[in-house]
Amino acid sequence: MGYSPAEKAFHISPNSLRGLPVFNAFITSMPKVLDFNFKMGNILLTTCLPLLVYCPSPQRYIHDGNHLPVYSLWLLKPHVRQSWLMSLITILYKVLIFKLFKCIQLIGLFLLFKHSYNTQSTLKQIQMLIQIVMNTLEAQFHRCRPIHEHMQSPIPSRSKGLD
Repeated sequence: MGYSPAEKAFHISPNSLRGLPVFNAFITSMPKVLDFNFKMGNILLTTCLPLLVYCPSPQRYIHDGNHLPVYSLWLLKPHVRQSWLMSLITILYKVLIFKLFKCIQLIGLFLLFKHSYNTQSTLKQIQMLIQIVMNTLEAQFHRCRPIHEHMQSPIPSRSKGLD
């Protein structure tokens, strides 16, 4: 898919990535793999997180670690968007909580916070994913229509009769 784990960078534009059949197959199966197989999910997490950050980007996105994304999920096709969201939910609720409990159980709470093996980059990527969701929600156009008298219920409200 154009990702180099050694360089921690993509060698393909996000637009080209979104058009690849292997990307669509990977992201469509990602929620199930993360949900049903903890060991495989933990192994794939180092590839899944950068992919989830990169794929909705409108252009080649090089993250310097200081800025949160300003783009949303709207460039993804609806089925890819659904898989993206389900993957994020699975990562937030299953994979990370499982890792947290496993670390607490194996090395103790003090060592968990002292030892930061790839924790900061994982947390930063998750923060970026949450920011992408927030950007998507903010980009959603919504306008409430005013309630007109003829649209109200034909049954009078009980509180009107109590005055």
